[in-house]
Amino acid sequence: MRIGVIRVVTTDDREQLDAHGRVIREEFGVDTVSRCLPDQPDGVHDDATFALASAKVADLAARMEREDGVDALLVSCAADPGLALARAAVGVPVVGAGE
Repeated sequence: MRIGVIRVVTTDDREQLDAHGRVIREEFGVDTVSRCLPDQPDGVHDDATFALASAKVADLAARMEREDGVDALLVSCAADPGLALARAAVGVPVVGAGE
């Protein structure tokens, strides 16, 4: 099994990007791949950044399903931006950290 982790904050720091995936691998013994949204350096912190992130989450979810061969996706943000859109865009289960 391979879980795709969508980080909502933009980062080039591989350690930060993979932090949540690393916990999942260590706790559950499953493979993970982590990617982050473009142009969200401060993540989601208000209605405007939530709206911007929502479409990006759905796009990234579809890309990860296609390119990374994930069996499930985790939107790693308590606000769960784009959760419904991502579920509609892919054929694998999508869960949100805030659920």
